[in-house]
Amino acid sequence: MDKGGWNSFKERIFQKAKKKYGLVLILHARHTFLSTSALTKIWQALVRPIMEYAAEIWGEGNWEKAEILQREMGRNLLGHVGNSANE
Repeated sequence: MDKGGWNSFKERIFQKAKKKYGLVLILHARHTFLSTSALTKIWQALVRPIMEYAAEIWGEGNWEKAEILQREMGRNLLGHVGNSANE
């Protein structure tokens, strides 16, 4: 691993996950017929594997950036942008 260590790795996979997050948002906007369940499955298939890759090795502690991205996606899918509690 380079000088950045796991933090560098986590930042790279976070950036990849954000790109896929944008794709899911585009799908949600363009294909309004997709159900929340279908969009959740798309999220779980496209984004979560990227964020969870090798988490057994580097995954000690909380990764707040990933948690924020996950909450944003949930809010967007449910249509509760900005007015939902984190829990």
